[in-house]
Amino acid sequence: MGASISAIGNIFADEEVMVNMLGLDSTGKTTILNRFKGRSDIVTVPTIGFNMEIVPHQRLNFCIRDFGGVEKIRPLWHCYFGSTKALIFVVDCGDHERIEEARKELREHVLVYENLEGVPVLVYANKQDLPKAMAKDEVIDRLGMRELKGHRWHVQPACAATALLNRIIGRENVPAEPTFLYHRKLVRYIDIPFVVYDFGGRGRLRSVWHSFFTSTAQGIILVVDSSDRERMTEGKDMLHDNLLDVRRREIGNIKRCPLLVFANKQDYLPKALSSDEVVEKLGLRDIQGMCWHVQPCSAITGDGLSEGLEWLARNRAGIPQL
Repeated sequence: MGASISAIGNIFADEEVMVNMLGLDSTGKTTILNRFKGRSDIVTVPTIGFNMEIVPHQRLNFCIRDFGGVEKIRPLWHCYFGSTKALIFVVDCGDHERIEEARKELREHVLVYENLEGVPVLVYANKQDLPKAMAKDEVIDRLGMRELKGHRWHVQPACAATALLNRIIGRENVPAEPTFLYHRKLVRYIDIPFVVYDFGGRGRLRSVWHSFFTSTAQGIILVVDSSDRERMTEGKDMLHDNLLDVRRREIGNIKRCPLLVFANKQDYLPKALSSDEVVEKLGLRDIQGMCWHVQPCSAITGDGLSEGLEWLARNRAGIPQL
């Protein structure tokens, strides 16, 4: 989350910056504060009053006060606005019913105070990992951010996404954000270095995937959520309309690339789909002339990841096949 806090950090000179972190109850404020401090395995409880932490970032020290968000506590927030130099407002993007309540709290009960005149506002659009989470633009519209006068503002989507790649490279419990283009990591499996590009999966980003299918590509990893039966049809369409269409047009080296499907979230049993079900749902048997393999796995436990990489190592493009 360091990149997002830079949105307010770049405004200040060398100094300690008092930041108030506000939002409705259960939006994840305390979890975000713990992640700022590198604590990712703490079970949080509702905040009564506020928590305070000093968070160093580059040349600055952010003094962040995380205030409880239950309705009876919100009228007390303004008592601490006097020394505030920046504001963090956290919303739960999976809670469509309360986003209007959040807008009213921010616009009518917080930013109306003279103490906050001109302070920059960073909105964390939290819980992006939820199936029906609001996208950044929707949060901007629902909160009325474009009508906000006299404040510099930034909306930053946030969640604990990209867990699978972090697990592969041995980084567990890493605070992460949704991937908005790609992450690039070097992954070593036995004596083979894999350069892995982890691409964002939102609809608008899929149309630019082909720009990265260069002549040096040696394999494709497709990750599906085995527990999300409702979106498997969307996964099939994505595979056939995006990846396989690029393959038909012979862009880059994709025609020779093997396809490894990580059937992730197998720890969600009994809801998770089996390998055979994933094969059927994705229509993999209809693919002609392409080497593919479905590997059940769990990014949480690490089960199945090394087996998938072993298959990819044996079948990657550019090596002689026995």
